[in-house]
Amino acid sequence: MSESRLFFVIVNCPSEDVALQIGRAAIESGLAKAFNISAPMKTGYLWQGQYTENVEYQLLFKIEEASKAPLFELAKKMHPFEVAAIKALPITDTDPDYLAFVLDRNPR
Repeated sequence: MSESRLFFVIVNCPSEDVALQIGRAAIESGLAKAFNISAPMKTGYLWQGQYTENVEYQLLFKIEEASKAPLFELAKKMHPFEVAAIKALPITDTDPDYLAFVLDRNPR
């Protein structure tokens, strides 16, 4: 895996529809090959001094490093929140066959 680093990119979305729209756009633009959407989860946070509770869906991508910045921009542009929760975490180990799939070296 020395030639490319993989990342989880996680986007919290206010609805399943928003998550699907961002996920589809990422695939159609070639920034990702797949995505996952979690079941609804309850979230609580402070926003502009007020405690807020909502239901959110977590959109998860596994991508190579070169797609990270463009995916952040796409998600920010499509996300309805003023400040969207978009974050990336490095993947330190993965199955070689899955790595080839993500890097599009062995498409199936």
